[in-house]
Amino acid sequence: MTCQLSYFIYYVTTHSSVWILCFMSAEKCFAVFMPMKAKDVCTVKVAKIVCAIIILVWAIFESQWFFLVKKVDDGVYIWCDYDYTNANEKYFEFYAVFDSCVYSFIPCIFVLIFNVSIITKLMLAKFKSGSDSSQNTLSKTAINTSILLLSVSISFLILTIPSSITWIMRELDFSLDPAVYAITTFLFYVNHGLNAAMYCFCGSKFRKEALKLLCCFGKGKVGPETTSNSVSASA
Repeated sequence: MTCQLSYFIYYVTTHSSVWILCFMSAEKCFAVFMPMKAKDVCTVKVAKIVCAIIILVWAIFESQWFFLVKKVDDGVYIWCDYDYTNANEKYFEFYAVFDSCVYSFIPCIFVLIFNVSIITKLMLAKFKSGSDSSQNTLSKTAINTSILLLSVSISFLILTIPSSITWIMRELDFSLDPAVYAITTFLFYVNHGLNAAMYCFCGSKFRKEALKLLCCFGKGKVGPETTSNSVSASA
């Protein structure tokens, strides 16, 4: 059961995180192009519902691993391997291609489209504002947001595509240097830790919220109590 559970958790978390990132990019794009409607649509409640749906969908789909993986023990080593009694080799080859598409190739296209659209819109707004001093804040925001979105898009592209390609090659029995597989796997794991770091580095609001959350947990104050304290302090 340990093998099945580890595969299930691995695929649910990796696929969910990528599509939540796509949702975040789509939400930003909607907010930039339709700021008035975004106030009603882009809410915390909607974000929670969408994230929950994404996780639920992948949890249902990836439950297949409870039937497709088994523990192998040869008396010397113990490892997890595919269970070919429930699926043939062609299925696992197909899944390698499918996984690369839904984890890397397709999300990369969406993230690039959304982020390039946002950057274009912000840059046009910046140029239209010209030298108007009242638009300085908008210009700084546009530059910071553009840097953040470009960083997320480029890093996602560079860090996920190599690992997806090498995994397809490995499943299709192509000759592959172990060092190449190790490096691309390392890049794959770096991607999952880098997004939060980039948001903290480039996004002031993200930094403030992260620090606020950490301070709340450190003081043991979370939820409504923290909110009421903030309200009273501001009053």
